[in-house]
This record gives sequence, C-alpha cells and structure tokens, in this order.
Amino acid sequence: IHVHENVATGRMTVQTDHGERELSPAESSRLRCDAIICKPGERNKATIAPSTRREVLARDNHQCQSLGCNRTRFLEVHHLTPRVNGGTNHPDNLTTLCSVCHRLCHEQQGRISAEQPRA
Repeated sequence: IHVHENVATGRMTVQTDHGERELSPAESSRLRCDAIICKPGERNKATIAPSTRREVLARDNHQCQSLGCNRTRFLEVHHLTPRVNGGTNHPDNLTTLCSVCHRLCHEQQGRISAEQPRA
C-alpha cells in the first residue's frame, strides 16, 4: 500500500479504485509505527531499523503479544509509548502485534493490552 502524507497538514491519503480516501487518525498512527518512508530523490527509510525489527520479532517468538492472541502471521511492530509522546525505537519500547490487534490498539487508543514481552 502506498500512502501519501501532506507534511504541512499531516493528512494521509491512499488512492483507491473509487478515488482518493483520507485515512483516519487511528489508521495514520498505526501506519507510522512500522513503515517504510519513501521520498522522491531520497533513499527509502524504515521507521524502525530492520535489525531492531528483527530483534523484537525474535524476542517475542514471532507471535502477537496482545493478551489472548497467539497469531504468528501478519505481524507488525508497535511502539508502547508513541514517538509523538517521546517514545523511542529502543526494543524496550517495542512489541509485536498482529495486524488485527495493532489496528484495534490504535482505534481504541491503546486500551487493548499489548504487553512486552509475554513469553
């Protein structure tokens, strides 16, 4: 998926078969957690270094860390303390969530339990 962000407004959109669609704040927040940033004329840059992402996934046994979930597919790395609130990309601030739990976590503003690490 290619998402376009207006840096001035922070508005994120995606092109669909039905035209441009603006992403909700929850969708935008989730995508900023674990993405590859592509800017014209620049090298692509991951929001989390690939080595850190691999370390977090290995530490969490490649399994969603949300309580009650044990999915091992469609995994994403989530910031326990968001970067906009001073969180870092240090592994202690990162946990593994499946795409479903990650979406719910951002939609419910962190009200699902995403512990680190559970294993």
